[in-house]
Amino acid sequence: MNSGPDARPLLPRTIVALFVGGLALFALGRGPITLPDADGAQKKAVEKGAKAKATADDADDDSRPKKVVKTDAEWMKILSREQFKITRRNGTERPYAGKMWKNTTEGV
Repeated sequence: MNSGPDARPLLPRTIVALFVGGLALFALGRGPITLPDADGAQKKAVEKGAKAKATADDADDDSRPKKVVKTDAEWMKILSREQFKITRRNGTERPYAGKMWKNTTEGV
């Protein structure tokens, strides 16, 4: 074991080191820092020019899919009863009953 004047228990030092490391990782993963504005509102640290350019590019982008608008009756004609319940009514499958439950095929 440790002996002498610098003999401190190893566990508390390890816990402190892990805690400080975890705080550092948490702080790094939080994203851009937001600073309070003069009015008290939050303002992201993003350049206004880049934000305006991104907005202009989004308006010209025709490659994004358009929203499909159909009535429930139209959806019922296209989808099975289970598909309609899950996709349109936020339902869920019965547990352990899906066709992929006992799937043993090799992945990609």
